[in-house]
Amino acid sequence: MPERLPFPDVAGPAAEATRPPSFEEIVVRARRHRRRTVLAATGVVASVLMAVVVGATLTTGGGRATPQPLLPTPTGSAPTSAPTSTPAHTADAQAAAVVRDGHLVGYAVNGKGSLLTVWQRCAGQTSRCRTAWQLQGRSGITRALVKGNFASAVAAGDSVVVMTWDESGLVLDDRGQTRPLREVASGTVTAADALVRLERDLAAVDPVRAEYWRLPAPPGVDAWADGTIAADGTAWATASVPAPAIDVRIWWLDPRTSAWQHHTISRSFADGPATGPSAVAGDHVAALSMHDGVDVATYGVFALSTDGGASWSDLHPSDLPFDNVDAMAATSGGTLYVASQDNGGGDRVFRSTDATWRHFAEVPGVRGAYRLVAAGQEVVAARGTPGRTEVLKLDDAGHATRWAIFR
Repeated sequence: MPERLPFPDVAGPAAEATRPPSFEEIVVRARRHRRRTVLAATGVVASVLMAVVVGATLTTGGGRATPQPLLPTPTGSAPTSAPTSTPAHTADAQAAAVVRDGHLVGYAVNGKGSLLTVWQRCAGQTSRCRTAWQLQGRSGITRALVKGNFASAVAAGDSVVVMTWDESGLVLDDRGQTRPLREVASGTVTAADALVRLERDLAAVDPVRAEYWRLPAPPGVDAWADGTIAADGTAWATASVPAPAIDVRIWWLDPRTSAWQHHTISRSFADGPATGPSAVAGDHVAALSMHDGVDVATYGVFALSTDGGASWSDLHPSDLPFDNVDAMAATSGGTLYVASQDNGGGDRVFRSTDATWRHFAEVPGVRGAYRLVAAGQEVVAARGTPGRTEVLKLDDAGHATRWAIFR
């Protein structure tokens, strides 16, 4: 039996896990819970992420088999040449080794439905880590090493932007062809662009020109936490402020203006002192203020707008069927997915059942999913352990389809 399922796998909804959690699963949960406690502190995020990635990598078992191409080689293609010791071959082998033995740290899906995953492998009890990306597209699998630290992947139309905190970035098309990003002084944000996070800044990326520029921060913003671009070109972002002030806000930049607007989510410890996840779909926006937790971080306020920020409703844990949120993402059709955890420590996923984003139902068959990423008409989720990660696709109706397994 092959070690890796062919991609994509549409065998049916993912089966519910019924066995007790393994040690690897406990490590994955601890990694997520530690991340929740530091969402608002950019410098702390960096150190915790590095420590967690190192620890998680150590729990990985035997190496995964290098994946095979998604589709048969086109008829008439020249045979693959024998391996050589050229630098290009060495780099390819190193990227394959990172994907085979590393830990999944992020993913994105482009407009053509191709999955790009980002992997990291660390050496021993040190911060010496290598990162690689792997694109699983309709024409096959391509991969390469990533230069820089803390790489992330963000979809931008039919392309994917891979960016690191120290500003080594590239634009990747559906064939796996790359172009390096270059910084420019300024630009105009459009719906076709992507937002990427640098160490403390937020930058917009034009994938056509392979350019990026920093977005100016409003007064009082210490560092950006996360951001995305809506279908109308509005940039939405969350930020942190210098301690000890508590001032959790959701910010947005209308493409027709040059001034940021904001909605204040929390100004008190009771309503949550830290910035939490956010999600955008059309004129619907949800953003959270969070409480720090040793195990599970509950939210204080669930801020919701269904008219592009013109008005807001502030919900609380008593208003919704979950009191903590690990991740949120929405489909382009307007379904909001929320990853949460029950009292027994099990990961659960909820979806909105109407356009108000006030009513939710648990999604069957996806217990254990903990990471959600918007992917056009679907939301992509991951679950599993450092040694075996399953990727799922979730549609507006709440149907789950297994897409790929890495082990």
